Amino acid sequence: MFAPYDYRREAASQTDRSKLFFTFINSTALYILAYVVLYTLFEIITSNTAWIGFNIKSIIFYHKIDFRVSADVWNPQNVITTFTAGPVFCLIMSWVFFRLYKLTKKQPGYLKLLFFWLYLHGVNFFFGFYVAGVITSTNFHWVTNYLRVTRKIEYVIAFVCVLVQFAIGYFSTKGFLQMSPSKNLIERYNRRLFIFCVCIGPWMVGSIVLTVFKLPNILIHEMLVYLMMFTFAVPVVLIQRSFLEVMLVRQIKALAFSWPFILGCIGALILFRSIFQFGLKVGN
Repeated sequence: MFAPYDYRREAASQTDRSKLFFTFINSTALYILAYVVLYTLFEIITSNTAWIGFNIKSIIFYHKIDFRVSADVWNPQNVITTFTAGPVFCLIMSWVFFRLYKLTKKQPGYLKLLFFWLYLHGVNFFFGFYVAGVITSTNFHWVTNYLRVTRKIEYVIAFVCVLVQFAIGYFSTKGFLQMSPSKNLIERYNRRLFIFCVCIGPWMVGSIVLTVFKLPNILIHEMLVYLMMFTFAVPVVLIQRSFLEVMLVRQIKALAFSWPFILGCIGALILFRSIFQFGLKVGN
């Protein structure tokens, strides 16, 4: 059980506006950091699956994987295995990160929010990735294409993926509300603004930052993956008022910039672009 919130122990000198500002900046940094971590793991798993399983060489760039084989090398077995590996890995990791979130949600600080964003990104790298693939006829879509699934059935599967993410967004609403450092921020008159600062704003600004970061080679497929995060955001906005009572973790210290996570985010972006700018070879 969460400890009852103690108004007397709240940092009285800090205004709601400053709390919202720090929440927005820190959540945005965590959103970006979580994406970069999972995207990197996704690309590494995909390229190494192709190399270890089928001796297919590749080069990982910051915006794509360039497989160094001709089109006639691809067959149902290596396509299905290679392009399923990354999404399935991320889906499994989403469960791991959700369990880590559950273990840390009663602790003050932002570690639980990092695990929460990792969990949602992991889900999106499976379901959202498929929807983006169907729209652009690339990546995860090739799996069902090689399984000879008709286009109409692919659209049905994509629609189900969207519904699944809406459902997860619905059940994630309380989790976002429990990230509040203050009871005051989730009162009726502040709650919508808090949801924007902890969820909607970080998604929007984080997606813009990631898009600029991937220039000049940002792919439409990846932009659609960013966009698919709206399936989590919309339910949160629509039903956040239905939670009348939300138990919070005591936040005794005043909020501030979470420098370890902010610097970690900046460092991850710089390191990622530096390593993959000219390509990382996988295979001899």
